[in-house]
Amino acid sequence: LTFYPTGGVSEKNLQDYLALKQVVAVGGSWIVPQDVVASGNFELLKTLAHSTLQVVRGTVGLASSGKVATASIDHTARLWNIGTGECLMSFLGHEDQVMCVAFSPDGELLATASTDKTAKLWHCESGQCMATCVGHSGPVYSAFFSPDGYNLLTASHDRSVKIWDSTTGGCEKTLAKFERTIHSAVYSPNGEMIATATDDSEVIIWNAATLQQVQKISSHEKKVFSVQFSHDSTLLLTASMDGSARISDLQTGKDKIVITGHTDWLRCAAFSPDSLKVVTASGDGKAMTWSAVSGKPLLTLSGHQDWLRMAAFSKDGGLIVTASKDGTAKVWRADNGECIRTLDGHRAWVRWAAFFPGRNRRLSVEFGGL
Repeated sequence: LTFYPTGGVSEKNLQDYLALKQVVAVGGSWIVPQDVVASGNFELLKTLAHSTLQVVRGTVGLASSGKVATASIDHTARLWNIGTGECLMSFLGHEDQVMCVAFSPDGELLATASTDKTAKLWHCESGQCMATCVGHSGPVYSAFFSPDGYNLLTASHDRSVKIWDSTTGGCEKTLAKFERTIHSAVYSPNGEMIATATDDSEVIIWNAATLQQVQKISSHEKKVFSVQFSHDSTLLLTASMDGSARISDLQTGKDKIVITGHTDWLRCAAFSPDSLKVVTASGDGKAMTWSAVSGKPLLTLSGHQDWLRMAAFSKDGGLIVTASKDGTAKVWRADNGECIRTLDGHRAWVRWAAFFPGRNRRLSVEFGGL
């Protein structure tokens, strides 16, 4: 006998059903909510179905063969195998704390940002340092590749943002129009904008080509620690010391969703690849996932022994990685919150973690009769 359950199935437990050999498929109304059907928003319906396919098809593959890079205040970055928990490589060369790691879009390079006032570019296969970006006069807090991988964007305590050539490590442009420390600087997925989060409650949007200010968003009450664009570059997600994460519409500059529920300040918030979910990391020692459509909580990820610095989704949305002051990073299933791996080996606080981008997966969704 084979079964096709549709009742009681949700995104949280569908993998448990699919693990049973008698189950050939699952279904559920959560894929196409009645209110979305009634609204006639078929693009959202396609996106919801695509998100479900990502969960079904992505989790097992990434768990067995995926990689994660971590940054620690022990002056090192490391590359890990998720399936085994083995440290594959250590990146040695910084003279102080490593604050951030980021993979280039093609997975060839790993960027690290450090309080030694430099960023470094490493070859992921060999571990060789390919270039050192020298020019900041203070600690470098974040590193972020442009969508085409040609440039590296860094943010520093010296109140400047710099754009570097990712091949040579040479500085191409400097944006120094800030009065406070910059915690985060990121490109939009379309490459047209840069968002900066400084040591106050404002987030500024810049034209990536001209470095001219195009927008200012002032919705938080306290300093903003992280900022991220949605996959289509129309929304902005921020996390703040005021204990909230906010999703703002870049066309209007107004909040669409306000996310609250943690018992301490938020250090990071990140969209899922389809921008339908958000994961938050808090000083309360927990990460939580939320609907980016309604702002309602979905899962709580508990297991770290100290406060969290960051959380992020894998490229296909099937996994989440968290980094903590307890000296570990953890990898979780995004569908049910199960911790599948603890990456333990750094000698101190893990400041950041990033999933290896891997190869692109092609998925297709068709709707008949809608």
